[in-house]
Amino acid sequence: MKLVSMLVLSVQQSFEPLIFNPFNSDVTVLAIIDVALGIMFVVMVVALVKLYGRLAQSRSGTVQFQMVSSLPSFSSALAKASRMMSEGKLKELVVTVFPEILDTAVKMDGAEVDASFTAYEIISHGLAKISSETKEALVTIYRVYEPVRFGDASPSQEDASTFLSALERLAEAEG
Repeated sequence: MKLVSMLVLSVQQSFEPLIFNPFNSDVTVLAIIDVALGIMFVVMVVALVKLYGRLAQSRSGTVQFQMVSSLPSFSSALAKASRMMSEGKLKELVVTVFPEILDTAVKMDGAEVDASFTAYEIISHGLAKISSETKEALVTIYRVYEPVRFGDASPSQEDASTFLSALERLAEAEG
């Protein structure tokens, strides 16, 4: 019997499964962690690049109304607009000169304008001390500006002439 029990014991030991388990090795576990961290790093870098791209795109496509201290009058805006119109830069004329006109009107009025106001709200509700003729000219200018700036349309020659004539009325009313 002793021979049989030795044979059975030796057989049972030889049937141990020899399956490779990668989690038994410390090096394998560390390699898996390194790969996972590397993938997370790449994903975060790609997300960061996309975020900066969107930020740059939104900044370049947005014209902000800023208080410009070097705008003494509508006359300087008129001179700039006349030059741009003669050069045929109609879209640039409307998009760049309108914020200057609005800033000049706000300075002339002395109004405290909330940053959340739109340009139309500033003209219609924010400017209290300017005359009704000046407001009408500003609204006319805004009606040309709005589709060009927000609709990304190019102004027609007629729209640019309307813009320029309203600006001339503002310069004349200014004195």
